[in-house]
Amino acid sequence: MLYPAAVCVGLTVLPLWVFALLSLGLLLARLDSVKSVQGLTPIFAALLTAVGLQTALLLWNPQWATLGYPVVMSGCSAGAFLFTLFSPPVLVERLAALRAPPPAEAHRYLRAVTCVWGLFLALNTAVATWTVYRALQGDIATWTVYNGLLSYLCMGGLFLGEWLLRKKLQGRSATQSTA
Repeated sequence: MLYPAAVCVGLTVLPLWVFALLSLGLLLARLDSVKSVQGLTPIFAALLTAVGLQTALLLWNPQWATLGYPVVMSGCSAGAFLFTLFSPPVLVERLAALRAPPPAEAHRYLRAVTCVWGLFLALNTAVATWTVYRALQGDIATWTVYNGLLSYLCMGGLFLGEWLLRKKLQGRSATQSTA
């Protein structure tokens, strides 16, 4: 969330390659944090792909690597969510299972949530790509506002909406099981 703001402010005092390396460092830290968590192979694969893409971008054009970090992250995350729709268990189910195994009746719901997140992240990738284009045309403000604020507000809204729906469905399920 702070990365776009740091880039926007820091571009006046630091060269682009510093931010490209920072983005690569962030990816490597995330990769290290999930490498040993069982069941998160799709996330590990997505982060490994992101590291490869960021490295290639850094070597090719540090400006594209700096601006492309949100695109790479969102695109690889979309890939992880959507891949698990064809290679169960779906990603949201894997994440839920880190706390406790989800009940069998939750599988359909978890699949739907995985699909929603995958599609949201694919759309977010498209919009983030457009902001990179705008930034390359000199409009760094659009890139910063979308990738540093608006995309996170949208994600927060999706998290909140899903949480409210889940609580409603859990309440309905509890009412039906006691009746």
